Amino acid sequence: MKNGKSVQEVGRLLGMIHNGVHRMGDNDPMVRELEGMTGKNLWIIGYLNCHKDQPIYQKDLEKAFNVTRSTASKVLTLMEKKGFIKRCTVKEDARLRQIVLTDAAVEIADQMEEKRKNLEELLTRDFSEEEKTQLTGYLNRILDNLYSESEVNED
Repeated sequence: MKNGKSVQEVGRLLGMIHNGVHRMGDNDPMVRELEGMTGKNLWIIGYLNCHKDQPIYQKDLEKAFNVTRSTASKVLTLMEKKGFIKRCTVKEDARLRQIVLTDAAVEIADQMEEKRKNLEELLTRDFSEEEKTQLTGYLNRILDNLYSESEVNED
């Protein structure tokens, strides 16, 4: 195994991958040019852009990114102040706030889509389509395990 890493170190390896992916996003020249932009903001902008045909609320982002309500609220508040998103009231329920990208954020999302595709290609370079499918399945099972454990601990 590369770098002498043991198969039993799944959590540490996933953490290293997580850090590397976020470091790439935060160090991207385009991100550095955009005042106040972080790699995490880009992930959220990308998610909202990919789901622009459906209403997205804070709860959806909490689930999609596995973050707490307070974390999501803080990030969204900052993104709103930076002019990346708007929170719009919903006719059916005035308590709900749909999260919508601003025109500036849509422009950013369109520019970053190519970078996202390049990152995906880098992460799965030399993987066959079957291996990519298997990897996605394994990662989803890990997420399911984490979610089921967090539900047990909440009881």
